[in-house]
Amino acid sequence: LKLTALACWTAPTTDQTGAPGWLTQIRRVRMHDATLVVVDSALGVTWQAPRADIDLTRRTEGGVDGFVDLYLSMGNETARLTATATLSAGATETQLSARMTQVAPAALARETPGLAFLAAVDAPVSADAVLRLGPDLDLRQMRVTLRADPGTVRIAAGRLPIVQATLAVSGTSAAILIDSARIALRGHDGGPVTTVTASGTVRRDAGRFDAALSLGFDQL
Repeated sequence: LKLTALACWTAPTTDQTGAPGWLTQIRRVRMHDATLVVVDSALGVTWQAPRADIDLTRRTEGGVDGFVDLYLSMGNETARLTATATLSAGATETQLSARMTQVAPAALARETPGLAFLAAVDAPVSADAVLRLGPDLDLRQMRVTLRADPGTVRIAAGRLPIVQATLAVSGTSAAILIDSARIALRGHDGGPVTTVTASGTVRRDAGRFDAALSLGFDQL
């Protein structure tokens, strides 16, 4: 649906102005065991969901509650994505909460050149995100947490074993706050574990990025 039609559907059920007649009659949409294909022309990626459940319920007072449970696959990588969303009356704001099970970023990079920036991390990574979006689905606020299990990370020309890593960020499209970052690295098999922590901010201004970061090491 176009955003204008979506705004009409999120109006109170008693308001039937400005929407096609058939649209005002819909109260709930359910899709079970569906197959979805999303072509991302920006990244040159085709995402496939061989199994998807989608449930959208229109509230009497206006707005829509949604739930999605699907499996995303690209090449040999598959991850489960679950999400709940709340659209306000008139689609002026969307609250989205999502969780994705582990996927290896480096494996995705090998599947398509558009994701080459992910090649540095060859470890299973899971994600949790809470987003607040505007009427044009523009980002107003976000909170994202990433967790990585054992694998490797590319630093300069070499790779270091990851024991564990977490990253929690929040902010807007203009500024991101690194609430906490922690990565446990092992210099070589059987060697000691070094824990690196970080915090700081990253801001975008006039097409450039400015960062202020603080790093900590438990040992060198």
